[in-house]
Amino acid sequence: MRRLAAILTLVLFAGCNSLSTDIRQVTVNGTWRGEVSGQVFVLALQQGDQAVIGTGTLRVNPTAPTQNLSISGNYNRPNLTLTMESAGNPTLSLDGLVEGDSFVGNLTGGTFTSIALALRREKRVVGLGTWDVDGVEAVESPEAAIEAVLADLST
Repeated sequence: MRRLAAILTLVLFAGCNSLSTDIRQVTVNGTWRGEVSGQVFVLALQQGDQAVIGTGTLRVNPTAPTQNLSISGNYNRPNLTLTMESAGNPTLSLDGLVEGDSFVGNLTGGTFTSIALALRREKRVVGLGTWDVDGVEAVESPEAAIEAVLADLST
């Protein structure tokens, strides 16, 4: 009887352990931000199966106009490959690895020749009964806070 209880406990533990790894972020959905050589990238990505699409912006310097990017690519965990196109500008390619909310890869195309680029996924911060703090979205009720968080999880 003890042996059966021990086996059931191990099976239950193994099941719980695998569940916890499945909860991790396994998509590239969201807004990613990074900077290389003073040039700021902001990418809004949406994943369906392995295909990735999105939009983004590239600001070459603080006084230059923002370039709008059209993004397509593929995510085969942990490998992310993106092609970024902007009217009148050379096509950019981004290849690298995603780990959680971080991306590190090589950027090529245009004036970039295999330049390392790191991106970080932005996190939404919701505050209940909070002061006016830059970067914190104030909500009026616990229900509104839960709704905001669940909305982020579904995108």
